[in-house]
Amino acid sequence: MAKISYTPAQRTAVYWRGGNLLLSAAAGSGKTAALTGRICSLISSGEAELGEMLIVTFTKAAASEMRQRISSSLAKSAAEMRESSPETAAVISRAIAKVPSAEISTIHSFLYRTLGPYFPVLGLPQDSHIADQKVIDSLKSEVMRDVVDEFFASEGEKLERFTALADIIGQVRDTSAIDEELLWLANRLTSNGEDHRALQRYADMLESVSDSGEIISGAYGEVLREELCGFFAHYRKVFAVFADEFCSLPKVEEKYGPALAAISHWLSRGDAILSDGFDYESMKSHFALFTVGELGKLSAKDACDTTAAFKFFRDELKKNATKMNETYFAAEKEEAVRSFGECAKVLLMTSEVLSVYFDRFTKKKREMSAIDYSDLETLALELLIDEKGEPTAAADEIGRKYKYIFIDEYQDTNLVQD
Repeated sequence: MAKISYTPAQRTAVYWRGGNLLLSAAAGSGKTAALTGRICSLISSGEAELGEMLIVTFTKAAASEMRQRISSSLAKSAAEMRESSPETAAVISRAIAKVPSAEISTIHSFLYRTLGPYFPVLGLPQDSHIADQKVIDSLKSEVMRDVVDEFFASEGEKLERFTALADIIGQVRDTSAIDEELLWLANRLTSNGEDHRALQRYADMLESVSDSGEIISGAYGEVLREELCGFFAHYRKVFAVFADEFCSLPKVEEKYGPALAAISHWLSRGDAILSDGFDYESMKSHFALFTVGELGKLSAKDACDTTAAFKFFRDELKKNATKMNETYFAAEKEEAVRSFGECAKVLLMTSEVLSVYFDRFTKKKREMSAIDYSDLETLALELLIDEKGEPTAAADEIGRKYKYIFIDEYQDTNLVQD
């Protein structure tokens, strides 16, 4: 391996062999260099061949740069090993010859190559191609414009419901604004692996609350309970750590202890409300009484990493508790139930519009034998994951090709890609 000067953290990443590894660091701090070094170290040590690796980048330019980096690094390693270990140098040289054909690409290029043989199984023409993004964007706009115009041309109750939707998301006379908002929502749903049916499900949850008059019962109540349980459990665990650390810091305990006690009491009380049956009014009152306590004045010499971390998580809890209160408990129960019913109507109408849009957009693409990036992602889910969320036979077959998978700029992946 070429003698490269790594930081301790980079060196750990390059030579880590203990399982999956997520490397997080600031921009420009050498994450890609560490990733490249890790790839080359595995090849140089004989632990893996380049053909057993899938290397995913965010852009085509990044893929090209990654290919060059790997080739250059391997070439340096081969030159250094030529005298001391000719066998290792020969292994590295063979890897260099394979770099041009190595699987180093964007995630969409990988998906297109992988899904191609399965197109007929997925209901696509074998000659399906990835359409230019400008063409896709233009097609989306055209289809949405036609769909919105058709709903405006409808009559009776359908027109009344659509006009109500148009008033909410834009102005009835500004159809371009309505098109844009609906397109934004359609794209957001797609990037999360969903379509109009997700809105239907949400509407059904809210409608059940409106019909029963009970916020906590039913599917919506289960979703809310799960989120609250996660919220309280997470922060109880976080602040339990500070309770232990404060024991060895008497000055910090004196000044910050009361705030910690107030937070811990509020979190424990929230857990107790959930355990005792959980009703909307009790939890609403609990969030209304939220407090993070007051911090005493701490001298500079007594400040430390622990106090800085405590202040950070105290502020984070305050922000997230306030957001949760505003999201779920801002209204009185009767008003909340009424608003759920109104929201359900809007979601149902939106789902109806997007159902027509998605069907027509898909049909247009199929007529062109075209697919877009979102198609690749959703088709991959369809091919690789079964209804129970388990890998399919196709997933097992494809997965056997790779011993290692590397993803550059992982933070830029969306939910479906992840």
